[in-house]
Amino acid sequence: SESTPNETDDTEDAVLRHDISISEEESASRLNIYGENVLRLRVRTIARQFAEQLLHPFFLFQILSVILWIAEKYFFYAIMILITSLVSALLEANEIHQNSTRLARLA
Repeated sequence: SESTPNETDDTEDAVLRHDISISEEESASRLNIYGENVLRLRVRTIARQFAEQLLHPFFLFQILSVILWIAEKYFFYAIMILITSLVSALLEANEIHQNSTRLARLA
């Protein structure tokens, strides 16, 4: 069934004005099928998020690189890689924690 442009415009206007609603029965049915419209977030601690960052494949690669550079007697380079990687992982964990906290407050 094809609608004319005026019918479509009227329906869109009604939706925008919130003139279209569903019955209590339909509402109860949808609630039963889909559940409540809520967002539940687990906000991990910074320490937990940092630990997860350390298990990320890229960070594991960095640890292997540090071990390799130490084995090759490039101590300064290995220490710099280790420090920058740890600081980067900590900053990222902190940022993720802050964003999760903000989202949880909004939810």
